[in-house]
Amino acid sequence: MATKVLKYFGKWRTRDSGFAQVLIIIAFAKSGFNRKLEMMLNNENIEALQKELVWFEHVLNQRFQAYFNQPEIDLIQPPNLDEDPSAYAKLVRQNGFNTDERLILMLTLAPHLKPQVLDLFFIKNVPYDREFTEFGGYLGKYHKGFLPTAETALFIVALNDLSKRVEAQAYFDLNHPFRQNEIILLRGIENGEPLMSSPLVLDKKYIHYLITGEEVPF
Repeated sequence: MATKVLKYFGKWRTRDSGFAQVLIIIAFAKSGFNRKLEMMLNNENIEALQKELVWFEHVLNQRFQAYFNQPEIDLIQPPNLDEDPSAYAKLVRQNGFNTDERLILMLTLAPHLKPQVLDLFFIKNVPYDREFTEFGGYLGKYHKGFLPTAETALFIVALNDLSKRVEAQAYFDLNHPFRQNEIILLRGIENGEPLMSSPLVLDKKYIHYLITGEEVPF
């Protein structure tokens, strides 16, 4: 079914079309052809996610350059969502998410849209012949890419700034919209392990909502 729809979007059938095609296939997985064709013809959701993902990837590269004392690239501003009609923009506006919160939201969405964006976190800490503790993360049972934990989010937001790291932990409090609205879930950890080692999981209903625009109860 997804192949039929791709014929309507010849401009996406290029070497750079992977992102859009993945979204089409995901969108078609659970619903009928006509509804999703209508959604794709009105593709503001995909366009918004594409722009936000480009921005997220840029920030991630900048963070790594800063952390490893390489010449830093200038940060680009996040996309303006004030008049954006997409589901993603609505979610950001409804919850008043700031720049850090948008980065965390995209961190949890990236494994579903463009998992290779997070491959930077597989860099090995050579002197110790192991991964960097400060990157957090974990591996899934079948997924071969990097999956984020709260520690990963703190690294992106705070780097080595201890004060900002402590402040940013409030993003995972029970009264924060991420958890209050069950947008991002913190999966269980073993007794005695740091809370920030908890896996960060974007709730399935929000994955569906952000891609298709189909309403979910908030």
